[in-house]
Amino acid sequence: MEVIQGITLVIHDQLQQKPLISQPSADNQKQTNVQKLHHYFTKKVQSKETQLEKDKEDEKKTPEEFFTELHSKNPENEEMEPPMEEPHSPKAPPLSKSHTVLLQILDKLQYFIAHSSQPLKLLVLDILATSIPLVSSIQGKFLPLIHTLWNPLKFRFFDPDPLVMNKSLDILKIFSEHSREFLSKKIADDLWPNLKSKICFLNFSLPGFKQNMKNQQTPTQYTSNAQFFTQTPSFRSQVAFLSCLRAVVQFSDVNDKLLRDIAQHCWFYLDQNQPTQFQSLAILLFQELIRRDRDSMWYLLT
Repeated sequence: MEVIQGITLVIHDQLQQKPLISQPSADNQKQTNVQKLHHYFTKKVQSKETQLEKDKEDEKKTPEEFFTELHSKNPENEEMEPPMEEPHSPKAPPLSKSHTVLLQILDKLQYFIAHSSQPLKLLVLDILATSIPLVSSIQGKFLPLIHTLWNPLKFRFFDPDPLVMNKSLDILKIFSEHSREFLSKKIADDLWPNLKSKICFLNFSLPGFKQNMKNQQTPTQYTSNAQFFTQTPSFRSQVAFLSCLRAVVQFSDVNDKLLRDIAQHCWFYLDQNQPTQFQSLAILLFQELIRRDRDSMWYLLT
């Protein structure tokens, strides 16, 4: 390095000297050669200095950074690397002809759920109860179908006709089992606020029971004849309520606040003076509630 710099300085001094007498053409050629040598050695010095600075920077890099930089500058590596494939979700298999026809039928049934004819409504609800499990495995079609059917069906959950109401609640159990968390918000907004106002307690032993029953919006007629009461529409409706709530708690991803609210409105069914069927369904309901929120249920029941 010192030798190259010394030679460069000598050549530079030679160029700076001005001749007193004009030189012949051979001297001019010599002058041109000296200039070329000066230019060459100047570039060499600059290149060496640049390389030294680069070496100092490389010493500070980690092995990973050095390899990455070296690999990115190699054009052969770019050619050898296979192109990145964009991730894509697997395509749903084509629907069979029977599934296609069934989906079309179910889509048309939404217009008959609110029909004024009771036999027609019951027939439509029977078809829904039979068909929903058959289409529950169809990706991309089942949940939109549930959303479509929910709007007309939610008014049948509290239909004045007990048969229609009970059949609609049975369908809600099927919906909850196959759609899981999809119905959570719909249940919290559309079902539970009305359902808890319809629940009637048949607890003959608690103080003030008769007065509480009179304050209910749809009270059950007080009677000491339990066998007669089990044949009434009110009894069957409460059985449907408890069965439906158990399915909702078991399958739907409802929040803890709703679980506690359900428990507070249904714990009276656990009383020993309630009809046996009420007690059995209430026990199954609270088993699911305890599974979902053990601490809150322990605090409520103790």
